[in-house]
Amino acid sequence: MCSVGLRELSRLFRGGSRSSAGLGFRNPEVRCCDVLRLADGYSIKVQLDEGRFSREFVLQEPSLHIQDEFLAEYDE
Repeated sequence: MCSVGLRELSRLFRGGSRSSAGLGFRNPEVRCCDVLRLADGYSIKVQLDEGRFSREFVLQEPSLHIQDEFLAEYDE
């Protein structure tokens, strides 16, 4: 699940047609992250194990550098 989520985020940040993406981790507890593209930035909502904790961050005009060459290994 993690590599699929990272691929979705990479496409979102590179300005593809997607307007949102999500990913999750399960070590040691379930953690989810939803990212939504806004007009001037991104909204990032982080949620821990079944809604016990949730926080939203808004990043306006972020600068991003993506190094995801390792994802190509999973496409083979």
